[in-house]
Amino acid sequence: MKFFKNVDSLTKLTGKNIVYTFVLKGLSFIISLLYVPILLSCLDEKIYGVWLALTSVVSWLSLFDIGIGNGLKNKLTESLAVNNIEYSRKLVSTSYVYSALIFSVILVISLIINCFIKWNLLLNVEQIFNNDLTITAFLVIIAFCVRFILQIITPVLAATQNIRFNSLIEFIGQIGAFIGVILLNYLGVKSIIIFTIVVLYVPLIILFVFSIYLYSNKLKELRPCIRFSDKQHFSEIFSLADQVRAQYKGNDIQIIIQISAIVIFQTNSFLIANSFGPADVTKYNIVFKYYNILILLWGILMTPLWPSYTNAYILGNYKWIKKSVKYCLFMFLLTIIVAVIMAFVGPAVIEYWLGQDLNISKSLLLAMLLFALVSIWNNIFGCVVGAIGKVRLGVYSTSLSALIFFPLFYLLKSLGLAIEGAIWSMIICISLSAFLSPIQIYYFIYTKKKSLFLTKLLS
Repeated sequence: MKFFKNVDSLTKLTGKNIVYTFVLKGLSFIISLLYVPILLSCLDEKIYGVWLALTSVVSWLSLFDIGIGNGLKNKLTESLAVNNIEYSRKLVSTSYVYSALIFSVILVISLIINCFIKWNLLLNVEQIFNNDLTITAFLVIIAFCVRFILQIITPVLAATQNIRFNSLIEFIGQIGAFIGVILLNYLGVKSIIIFTIVVLYVPLIILFVFSIYLYSNKLKELRPCIRFSDKQHFSEIFSLADQVRAQYKGNDIQIIIQISAIVIFQTNSFLIANSFGPADVTKYNIVFKYYNILILLWGILMTPLWPSYTNAYILGNYKWIKKSVKYCLFMFLLTIIVAVIMAFVGPAVIEYWLGQDLNISKSLLLAMLLFALVSIWNNIFGCVVGAIGKVRLGVYSTSLSALIFFPLFYLLKSLGLAIEGAIWSMIICISLSAFLSPIQIYYFIYTKKKSLFLTKLLS
């Protein structure tokens, strides 16, 4: 690409990944938007909300990911930076083997527990849905556990600077599922069970096929093998950074991070369904998808930057990190302008998009607008913090946020904020890290003189 001809190699590679990722994720997101009106036609507003709430509850299984993905990405990036291929393959193999062991156990336990859960009571729906919900939960649990194992290839592609393939896999999976949903709508199928199979399992099959192809070709040197797995390497992957392991004995830090993230980001759909009904979950999800356009664009930018930040930090290339952060802040100013415009035109755009009026309030749109902006700001600096392994302070801030989330939700609910209260709870919780992360980056990247006290405090 001529645009990247006269820039340094790291910027060139990062730039190409951003462009490829932008195109593929953009197309994938367009498909996901086209999904919604069809899904609302296949199901109805209430059943669609039930499905969203159910999948959010099952996604709590991500607690048991214990940071393997991020840990592998950082360790593998470091290993490949010094061209240690043998050690890199051991890291990849160990990640797959131990993920398979962990999630096989979790799968069996979750399926047993699922048989005793009264989903209709948890999700505030009629008794007649209970059998269908139990079967649906069974299918969702299996899909989530299998995906956790297969998606190990995601950090591998990121660490090898092949991030565009992650977007390609997602895009093709979206197309397959989208075609399936169109077919279900054409045939007049209304079953939440069949809908779950198409939406979750078609992308899963695509991910499996791509994994085999990539490890047989482009990632051949890193192809996972049981004999290359090692418990010692798993212990290394288990942490986000060696610095954290030096300060924490045991691996509780990963559990803390995972629990905090799930509490703040993965419980809203369930809380809304349980407190206000599944129809409100649909409204919440629709508005989130609307503003997720901005979050998606920033995700495209930040994903390839993570391994590049790690690489630059290891090599002491602080100048490149500063330049990238400055560029991100400029783009954030433009994002604010776009977000405000989206708030004004939101009701009309959403009604045109869905082909129906869901009576979405302006207060809901404004709350989600602020959440999107705070999230993006948080991700700009959080990406650097995670990439350079300075996550100890983040553990404290996310733990505190998780502790106050539920009290905040029910306090705001008692004040009559309804769905908006769920969003404001998230905003308040992520604001702490949004404040602390820039301070960390200023100290570790911009400040030349370091003190032992501040280094320990801000790590």
